Formats: sequence, C-alpha cells, structure tokens
Amino acid sequence: MNYITSSDNNKIKSLIRLKTAHGFKKSDCFIAEGFTMLDEAIKSDADVMEVFLLEKYKDDFFNRYDLLEKSKINFLTEDLMKKVSNTVSSREVVFTVKKNLVKTALDEFYSYPDRLLFVEDISDPGNLGTIMRTAEAFGFNDIIITNNSASFFNDKVVRASMGAIFRLNLYNMSVEDIIELAKDYKLIATCPRGESEFNVDERFILALGNEARGLSESLLDNADYRLTIPMRGKTESLNLSVAAGISMYILNGGKFC
Repeated sequence: MNYITSSDNNKIKSLIRLKTAHGFKKSDCFIAEGFTMLDEAIKSDADVMEVFLLEKYKDDFFNRYDLLEKSKINFLTEDLMKKVSNTVSSREVVFTVKKNLVKTALDEFYSYPDRLLFVEDISDPGNLGTIMRTAEAFGFNDIIITNNSASFFNDKVVRASMGAIFRLNLYNMSVEDIIELAKDYKLIATCPRGESEFNVDERFILALGNEARGLSESLLDNADYRLTIPMRGKTESLNLSVAAGISMYILNGGKFC
C-alpha cells in the first residue's frame, strides 16, 4: 500500500495525463470510478492495474476487496482525488484497467456469433456506453464500431456502460469490412422507411447509423432488411441509444432473452 500526498508523485502525474486526449490515446489502460464499477471489474476478471482510494473508505474497501494485491492500492488526499477524478463530484475510488484488446480485422473475430451489433461513426460517448449496456442485456455480446466513432474507453463511455465494457467483445472495423462480413450474415439496417416486424432465424448484423446522418448509402444498399421503429406521435426521430434498445427488443421477438 502507498500513501500519496503530493501531485508531484509519478502515479498522480500519469493519472492526470490519462485525462488528456494525447495521454489517453498512448496509454494501454483507462480510468474507471466508483465502487460499483470496481465491483463489476473484479467480477468480470478485468485486469485492474492500480486503485486510488480516499483513506476514510479504507475499512469498507478491505471488507469488499480482500483479494486485491496490496501493492496495487494507493491512498489519496481529498484534494488529489479531485485532481484525478473525471466527475464533478469526485468519487471515493478511482482505478485504472488495462484496455481490452480491440480487434481490428475480420480474421481476428473471436467466433461467429448469431448476432452482431454494428454502429457507424457514433459520436456521443454517452450513447455508445448506453448501447453497450443495453446490448449486453439483449445478448449482443459482440460490438463493432467504425474508427471515426467515440473510443470504447472514453470515460463517459465507461461510466454509461455500467460494467458491460469489461465483458463485451469489442471491434473497430470499416464499412467495407461490415459489407464483407455480411456475406455470412443477414444485414439489418435501421432507417426511417422499412419494416417494423421481423422474424429472423438466421445469423444477423443489426446496423445503426450516426446520430445526425444515419447509415451510409453503401450499407443501406447492401442491407437484406430495413428496420423502422413505428411511432404514433409527431416526433421525427429518437435518441440513438433509445432506438438501439428498441431495435434489439424487436429483433428479440419482444423479449429480453
């Protein structure tokens, strides 16, 4: 265990660098916060690298996490916790986790699961994290995004995923890769004009588009089906994460599993 009281400490400097775009991109780990997220990380066997904790939570911490290596635990002052936390009201615990290995090519697939979720150029980190959380609930355990999307390991994505990030298979691929992959799947594209009832008993890819632009024409042209969410009111569109959840529900036959 270490007691850190100065912002000149190298571990504190590393955490602060992780909050910058450059430092985050170069690092092999990401920041997560709070006991709930730490619970999820440990239950999921995520590679927790360092833990930073307010000393007043010491007893509670050791009652909950007696298996963590003592060398990974660092106690901070309240002022230092405010410096390293990404939230406005600083958390009781901040920790770093080794980044999941994000696959970037078709031949790196873990397997060929029955269902895949693909999101093209998603820009809002909160949307991505929420979609990941919802996808896990519906059994979509393989998530593909394009390189122009928000990072899987953005702190807002991590928070919104509520632990799902520790358990999902993650991929960065191009639209061309998805079209190639769709030769082995049925490609279901979400769009404003399509069908709202489905009974797909083959392997499929559910494709969602950018918040503002939707799916690219090349994906729509290669789609086997087009999925539209029926709406009674005058609202023209839904938030992307809401639309994703409803689409997954429809494709699950109106069931969670």
